[in-house]
Amino acid sequence: MKGGRSKGDIAPPCPHHPWSRVITNERRRQESVRRYALPLDPPPQQPDPELTALVVQAQRLMRAEFAAVHVMDGEGQVRIAGTPGLSLDVVERSSTMCNRVAAAYPGRQSFLTTAADVDPFFADNPWVDGRLDAIRYYAAVPLVGLEGLPLGVLCAWSSDEVPSPAPSVELIAKVGTAVVALLDSRRRAAEVPRPRGECPDADSLVDRSVHGVIDTGAVTTLFQPVVHLPTGSVAGFEALSRGPRGTDLESPMALIEAASAAGRLSDLDWLCRVNAMAAAAHADLHPGLSWFINVEPASLHHECPPHLLNALAHARSELRIILEVVERDLNGHVTHLLHAADQARRDVWGVALDDVGPNESSLALLPLLMPDVVKLDMSLVQQLPDRRSAIVTAAVRAYAERTGAVILAEGIETEEHEQLARVFGATYVQGYRYGRPGPLPETVPAPRAVVPLRQQPAPLDGATPFEVASASAPVERASRQLIEHVVEHLEERCRVLPDPFVLLVGLQGVQSDQEERLASLRQLSELGALTVVLAKGAQGDAARAEGTERFAVSARQAGSRMRQEWFVAVLSAGYSAAFVARDCGDPGEGPGRRYDFVLTHDPGLVTAVGRSFLQELVPVGSLPSMGEHAPQPRGTPVEDPAPSRGGSLLKRYTRGR
Repeated sequence: MKGGRSKGDIAPPCPHHPWSRVITNERRRQESVRRYALPLDPPPQQPDPELTALVVQAQRLMRAEFAAVHVMDGEGQVRIAGTPGLSLDVVERSSTMCNRVAAAYPGRQSFLTTAADVDPFFADNPWVDGRLDAIRYYAAVPLVGLEGLPLGVLCAWSSDEVPSPAPSVELIAKVGTAVVALLDSRRRAAEVPRPRGECPDADSLVDRSVHGVIDTGAVTTLFQPVVHLPTGSVAGFEALSRGPRGTDLESPMALIEAASAAGRLSDLDWLCRVNAMAAAAHADLHPGLSWFINVEPASLHHECPPHLLNALAHARSELRIILEVVERDLNGHVTHLLHAADQARRDVWGVALDDVGPNESSLALLPLLMPDVVKLDMSLVQQLPDRRSAIVTAAVRAYAERTGAVILAEGIETEEHEQLARVFGATYVQGYRYGRPGPLPETVPAPRAVVPLRQQPAPLDGATPFEVASASAPVERASRQLIEHVVEHLEERCRVLPDPFVLLVGLQGVQSDQEERLASLRQLSELGALTVVLAKGAQGDAARAEGTERFAVSARQAGSRMRQEWFVAVLSAGYSAAFVARDCGDPGEGPGRRYDFVLTHDPGLVTAVGRSFLQELVPVGSLPSMGEHAPQPRGTPVEDPAPSRGGSLLKRYTRGR
C-alpha cells in the first residue's frame, strides 16, 4: 500500500456527509459520557493500569510511536490514558484529528492513513501541517458506548516513522473493542451492583465473559518490584495479571478458575504471559532488570497461539525473563514443568519455583527443576515461625547453599516481616513494604545486584538414565535376585524419610509380577509428594491421596530406548539415591538373569538420571523454539554473564564432574 488510506476503509466524507447527525445527538452523547463517570474534569492524576495496558497493546500492534484514549467532553478532548511519557491533559476538541474521526465515523469502523500530510481528510489539520505537530501515520477507531454514540477515540500515531507495510487496520479495532468492553464493565458494575450468584444463569454469564476477556485481550498487567534486600535497590519486577476491573473476573484466581471451567486456561495463560512480556519490552528499562513471569502448570502442554507468536518472539529477545512455576498438581504436570524449565534455559532465561511453603511437596521439586530462585510463600513470613516453616526454610537454605540459587521472600509488609526474611536466608524480597502492584515507572536505576542465574542443568536430549549414569559412575554386574534386594532397600528408605520425596520407577519390561509391584508403589506414594512409574503395557492410572494427585503410571513409548532398563530414583531435600540397570540379554526369566547396574547417592547424578527418566513421558517442550537464528537476549549484563547451555545431557554432566 502506498501513502494514503488502506484498502477497504471508508472514503473521506463528501460535502454532504451527515455531520449533522453528531451535532444533533451531541447532547445525548454528552449524557452517555457522563454515565460512564470517566475522570474528565480534571483529567486523571495517575495512569489507569488497565487502560494503559490496552493502549500499549494498540501502540505495539500498530507499530506506532504513541497511542492514547481520547474522550470528547464538551469543547475539550481529554486524554484519559496514553503510552508512557504522554501527559494526561485536555486540548481544544475542534482542532484534533480524533474529533474529526469521531464525528465523521460514528460507527465502529476503523481508520488508517500512512500519509496524513497529503490526505484530503487531514492535510489542513494543525496536528498534521506543523502548526501543532507533524503527524504522518495515524490509525484510530471510535469508541462507541452503550447508547450507540462515540465516547471518544482510541488512536495510534507517529510523526516520523511509518511502518512498511502498515499493520492491518483491524488490529486497532480489536483493541478498541477491548477498551469499550472494559469501560462498559466498569459502568455496569457501578450502576447495577449484583451479588455473586444472584442471577439464576450466573455460571453461563461468567463463562461468556471469560470468552470475551480472552478474545478481546481485556487483561491488564500490573508490576510489583523485586528488591535486593542488602542494598534496597530494585532488581526486577513480577508481572501480575488482572481481569476487567469491577467485574467478577478481576481477581486472578477467579479468572483462572473461570477460564479452566470454560476450557480456555491455556489461551488465558498465553495471553497473560505475552501481554506481560510486551509491556515490559515496551518500557525499555535497564537490561539488567529481571522480569518474573508466571506460568500456569495446566497450560504447559499447549503451544503459543499463532496470533501471539510475533509478540512473543520480540519480547523473548529483549528481556531477562525468569519463568515462575508452581508445584500445583504435580501428577499431571511435573514433566511439563521440567520441559518448560528446559526450554527457558535454552532461551537463556531463569527459572523460579513459586509459593514454596504451604505445601511441603514443592521441596521435592527442587532437585528436578533446579530453580535459580526459590520464592518463599508469604505465609512463612506473616505467621509466627513453627515446625513447618523450620522444615521448609532449612531445606530451601540447604538447596541454596549447595547450588548458589537465591531465596526470595514474598509478602513483606512490615519491618518484622523483613527481619524474618533475613533469618530465612532471603536476599531478595517483594511486598507492599517496597511497592504495590501497578504500572511500570518511566525510569528505574540500574540494579545494584542483578538476580543471578547460576543453575546449568544439562538439556534434555534423549539420553537414557543408564547412559547418563554409566558415563559418570562405575558399572557393576549382578543377578536379578541380588538387584531386587537393592531396589527393596531404596523403597523402604522412602518410608522413613523426614522430607517429602519424589519416587521415579521404571519397571523392567520382562517382570511377571508387575501388577503386584504397582499396588505396592501405589501404597508407598501416599507417603511422598509424587510417584511416577513407567511400565510396559500399563494403562494410565492416578490415585488421589489427601486431595493431591501423587501417583501416576505411564506406558513406555513405542520403540523406547529405555525398554531394557530398570530404574529407581529417590529425590528429597536431604536424601538422593538412584539405581539404574540394563538387561544383559541372558536367556530365561529366572532370578539368575544378569544386569549391568549403577548405584549412586551423588545428588547431581541422581538429578541428571531423574530428569532423563522424566523426559520419556513428554515428547515436546511447552514453548516454541526460536531456532538457530534466535536473537541474543539483552538480559545478559556484563557483571552476570549467562553461561552457554549447549551440549548433550550426557556430555554436560560428565564435563561438570
